Amino acid sequence: MNTNPQGAAVFLNGVPTGETPTKFEYDMEKPVTMKLVKEGYKPVEEKLTVNWVKSEYHQGNYHKGEYMIKGATQKGFEINATRELIRAD
Repeated sequence: MNTNPQGAAVFLNGVPTGETPTKFEYDMEKPVTMKLVKEGYKPVEEKLTVNWVKSEYHQGNYHKGEYMIKGATQKGFEINATRELIRAD
């Protein structure tokens, strides 16, 4: 996940997971609420579901390759999503 500008705090189901740009894994079958927060900008909240992944995939925001999944190398894809943050006025 990335944002423009970078440096937004990323929360998954309310748990801080780092700042953008960052990588994280989640089970597509179990929806996750992602929140992006940066001082001076409006927060962004999205529900990460199978449909979210499909949407990002169809927009071309992915890379195919080999990835470590649960400690084993597997073929798959990685979603590379970027969100534009809007200034809070």
